[in-house]
Amino acid sequence: MYLQWGKLEQAIADCTQAIKLNPENIEANLNLGLAYYKIGNYQQAIAEYTKVINYNRHDFRALYNRGLASFELINYQEVVADYSLALVNTHSDSHGNLTDIYNARGLAYLTNWREDKRSPEGERRDESQPYFPGTS
Repeated sequence: MYLQWGKLEQAIADCTQAIKLNPENIEANLNLGLAYYKIGNYQQAIAEYTKVINYNRHDFRALYNRGLASFELINYQEVVADYSLALVNTHSDSHGNLTDIYNARGLAYLTNWREDKRSPEGERRDESQPYFPGTS
């Protein structure tokens, strides 16, 4: 409820307490990860989602959300890895989930490609021109 009301500090405190009382409460870890994500603490969000994945490596929600947090940290290879694993673990009748994952993974590939086109000095290359690695 606190997440819906925007009381993120209270959500973090309550989810943390729930985890202390029951360390196997993956819903509390998922909600804690979401609260951290919403306040911009992406590293901590990833840590919470990773705990869920360590408990159940096929948890679609944790894989998808960890991918979102990794995207914010510009860790595109991790994004692609999480979304690829999520695709393997998503039921074929979950068309909305599949669409979201394919779209997000495609964006990660595209964004990574754009980052690869940066010069060593960090400047953007002219994307209208062909790019060949090793050339300027």
